[in-house]
Amino acid sequence: MWKKNPDKVKIIDVRTQQEYSFVGHAPMAFNIPFKFWAEKWNPKKKTIFWNLIPTL
Repeated sequence: MWKKNPDKVKIIDVRTQQEYSFVGHAPMAFNIPFKFWAEKWNPKKKTIFWNLIPTL
């Protein structure tokens, strides 16, 4: 998918920053650790909405 449309498809690596840096990652991946994500249930759409938790 990413190769066909790199402007619209984003690769997100949810591992810690240390894992991302020292273990390796795909060159096009963005690192957003999972601990910074929050989820909210949308009862109308019956889906989960993922949102970033603001950092200080």
